[in-house]
Amino acid sequence: MHNKNADFLKGMGAGLITGMLAVSVGKAVFTQNPKSITKTAGKTMRAVGNIAESINYMLK
Repeated sequence: MHNKNADFLKGMGAGLITGMLAVSVGKAVFTQNPKSITKTAGKTMRAVGNIAESINYMLK
């Protein structure tokens, strides 16, 4: 029988490695030009908000 705990631990390990990689890359990019990151994040949040509103409108 397949061990479900091993699958869970593999997933947790992959998630931790991915998270650490994302933090290290983000930190390196943020130290180079912090203003561009905040500007891009704001644009992304507005775009996601617009998409959510469009989906909500289509479902009505």
